[in-house]
Amino acid sequence: MQRTLDTSEQELEALFGTARQFPLLDSEQEKETDREKWDAVDELLAMLAHDANRRQWLAGFCAAMQDSAPDIGRFANREQYFLLRRELQELGKKGTLSTALAALAESLRKRRAPSTIFRDLRSLALPATLVIAMVEVAGGPTESRHSAVAGAIRSWMRDWPDSARVAAAPFGHREHRRARLLIQRYERARDKLILHNLRLVFTIAGKYRGRNVPFPDLVQDGILGLMRAAEKYDYRKGFRFSTYCFNWINQAIRRSVGESGALIRYPNHVQEQVSRLYRLRLEQESLSPRRRSDQALAQAAGLSLDKTREILQLRNLGTSLHAPLFEDGDLQLVDTLAGDAFGSTEEAAEKASLKRCLERQMRSLDPTERRVVSGRWGLDEQQPRSRAELAEELAVSREWVRQLEQSALEKLARNPRVRSLFNDYRENA
Repeated sequence: MQRTLDTSEQELEALFGTARQFPLLDSEQEKETDREKWDAVDELLAMLAHDANRRQWLAGFCAAMQDSAPDIGRFANREQYFLLRRELQELGKKGTLSTALAALAESLRKRRAPSTIFRDLRSLALPATLVIAMVEVAGGPTESRHSAVAGAIRSWMRDWPDSARVAAAPFGHREHRRARLLIQRYERARDKLILHNLRLVFTIAGKYRGRNVPFPDLVQDGILGLMRAAEKYDYRKGFRFSTYCFNWINQAIRRSVGESGALIRYPNHVQEQVSRLYRLRLEQESLSPRRRSDQALAQAAGLSLDKTREILQLRNLGTSLHAPLFEDGDLQLVDTLAGDAFGSTEEAAEKASLKRCLERQMRSLDPTERRVVSGRWGLDEQQPRSRAELAEELAVSREWVRQLEQSALEKLARNPRVRSLFNDYRENA
């Protein structure tokens, strides 16, 4: 483990050395770099608009967005669904660009001029990553690139209505080469924005030291936020990239701290409320040695007394038993606890008997219900799994898993033998 930590620190130092080689860009340099990025994206949109085969694929895409939006239950890989939802969220029926998408669909249906279709495409303000993925998919099987978003679109295309399914004609050699050069041009501009702002990641990550998250992990998540900022930034909106990416980096690192720095994970807005209340309490105690009441804290925070007390009870004060005692060793907290690591023989026999009885009573359930119950409570010799994990195994939605679980539990609750087992277990516990 020591060697792994040393290697990680060496890689981090090498990355920091690389970051120092790239100074921050000034305003004009940021604009010029980002202009190159979006000019490449516009040319890729022009390739979609000025080719008849690509326009036919676009018509199918618009029809699918209006009639067969991505459904989580249809994706074998749930990560593809969430990735696609992120890219298409503004194009859905409730999105801000649904009207613009309908206008593009109308232009394609009436076979208007390519210049009009290009204008409608630009009005959608599609994410650059989505545009590149659309070019990859619409370019047919000769396209050598395989981005994650393109893979998600191909998975989604299996659920398109028959009227929208169009086999994209492959790019010709000349088109293929041009698309590849434009994507490389986009990536060079994006990577330039990332490299020249890499030092910001280290600056922001340093503010979150001591939050039970290793510093290399903070840097890694901050870089992911920086990469997303470089993809979404648009100089035409008038603000600096260094300001824009600061928020993305900070958000990514705060989310990392919230997810990894505590035993219990709460939503981001709840974590912010908890931090704010405890910060206000520390400020009050610094002004007066006597501790203020919860009522005074609620007034300072602008919250009700009940809400304040509820939030104060959510503070993560626990410590994992597997937390390392020292930074330079393998010893964990659990190693210092006294006690037998194994339960008594009677307890093990009782649990085994209870499990056999439950398995016999579960034979009255449907096979899928048995599988859900066994997976949820680890009765299948595996770790208990969440509804999301079971939904992925069964290739169904989480809501369907919840309904199966509820139906199975209701059947078991009506079983007199199960009720008898539960009463015996409760009396002996």
